Amino acid sequence: FPSHDTGELGDGTVANSQYVTKAYVNPGVFDVRLVVSNNAGCSDTTTRSGMITIVKSQAKFLIKDSFRTCPPLMVNFTDSSSHVVSRVWDFGDSTSTTSNNPSHFYSYPGTYIAKLTVIGPGGCVDSFTRRIVVNGPRGQISSGNQRSCRPYIFSLGVTSQGAVSYTWDFNDGNTLNTSQTNVTHEYQNSGLYFPRVMLVDAAGCKVPIISRDTLLASTIKAGFRMETGNYRDWE
Repeated sequence: FPSHDTGELGDGTVANSQYVTKAYVNPGVFDVRLVVSNNAGCSDTTTRSGMITIVKSQAKFLIKDSFRTCPPLMVNFTDSSSHVVSRVWDFGDSTSTTSNNPSHFYSYPGTYIAKLTVIGPGGCVDSFTRRIVVNGPRGQISSGNQRSCRPYIFSLGVTSQGAVSYTWDFNDGNTLNTSQTNVTHEYQNSGLYFPRVMLVDAAGCKVPIISRDTLLASTIKAGFRMETGNYRDWE
């Protein structure tokens, strides 16, 4: 006699088929019950408790010391995610890690978005973000000329946000404290130089920056020699 199958899938849905494909919308633990019967009126029932377990991965983390007036700032991250198989931290400054509870240094001022992405059972993906603020002056060095012959004089400037004074290190043993954004410096010897400057804001935060340009103090020396010899005319 042919049989008739009825499946109760644990979330209130019923399927009248021998083979069932089911998409569960919500997480949970579901019991599956199967009732079979035939044309003779015979029936039987079997139930498997907790046969289907659906979990939802959730990314979440706590941070300590997410704001500071001056860099460097060390932030401690504590992962409080659930149902995680693997994780990736993106610290918002082009660095990342897969550690469970990492600590990270932010050495330059700015606003950073730290992001945790987790992957759970079955490949479910979830992410969580927090904002981290590091105050302090920012800027960059520019050079009016990158090469110079003797005398080795270079014009340097700094464009900054929040800085009120500047301490220049010209990379030749000489320094200069000034409130001016443009300076001129003469090097005594030829060579390659990498000037840097310490930015200081009104709160006393100090942030060092280095020039993106290499300064070349070039030298050249003229010289020649004359060779003499005996020559004769050939007829």
